[in-house]
Amino acid sequence: MDYLVSAKRMNNLETHIIAVKAMRVIGTVANDPQIFDRQSVVDAIKRGSSFATSKLVNNYWQIGADIHIVTINGVNYLRTDKNQTARDNLGELPEF
Repeated sequence: MDYLVSAKRMNNLETHIIAVKAMRVIGTVANDPQIFDRQSVVDAIKRGSSFATSKLVNNYWQIGADIHIVTINGVNYLRTDKNQTARDNLGELPEF
């Protein structure tokens, strides 16, 4: 896993992610949270980087679901499932 995503920011319609808060994983350590816009995440996944959701449990980052790109009618969506719904869905990550 290259990045752990701990929070998201959605647009007003709740259909697209505007940005995510993600940490680079080096070995077994994830730190230095950064803000990535949606297109940067899509581009990184297309280049081969891996992203997963995460949450803090007992002071440790617990890895959740893998984040995939699902393309519907030519639009790329970030999803933790392969559902063909035309919207981003990273589960129940908190908003920031």
